[in-house]
Amino acid sequence: VTVMSCILYGHVIFPTFFEILPLAIQNGFCYLFPLREMVDTYNAILPFVDVTVFHEDLKRLFFITFNVQVGMGYLGINFLRQEQRRKNELLRVEDDAPVSNVAKTDDDARQSKANGGVVDSGVGVSNDCHVVNGVNGVSETNDKTSSFKEEKARAFRRKTAPFIFFSAIPYMVQMIVMGNMNQCAFMEFQNNV
Repeated sequence: VTVMSCILYGHVIFPTFFEILPLAIQNGFCYLFPLREMVDTYNAILPFVDVTVFHEDLKRLFFITFNVQVGMGYLGINFLRQEQRRKNELLRVEDDAPVSNVAKTDDDARQSKANGGVVDSGVGVSNDCHVVNGVNGVSETNDKTSSFKEEKARAFRRKTAPFIFFSAIPYMVQMIVMGNMNQCAFMEFQNNV
């Protein structure tokens, strides 16, 4: 027995459903959902409508609403994932640096952090990724790092239009269409009652 069937056939099943539950769970359901008010409303409407037609309309409305809301939930989760992926790419634009200037491998990078920015391979690297050895090495590394970051920023900007056209706009259109379908189903139910 589900809560939906209790609402659909409230005056018959609802008291039986609540009798089998402990009092704490009954009170929890009543605090979370306005079940008693829904049953009272259902019982108030019954004298004015044909019960079989009313139940069929309720079933159709619940079916449509459930499917639309679940679909919208999946769309929302997918959009949030794509949006988070995009935000992570933006964070990586500033964090990434050319591998050849900092460390050759991940082990070298970990070792460099542990040694305060110095790699054991003979090339000293300061914390801000500048080559310590050599007079011209510092400015050369700055130019390479800034050009690398500029290229990463350009690549991020190039991905903006595809994100908007293939993620944001379809999400908005689908949410509007599905929301309108749910609203139309509710308006049909409301007009029938």
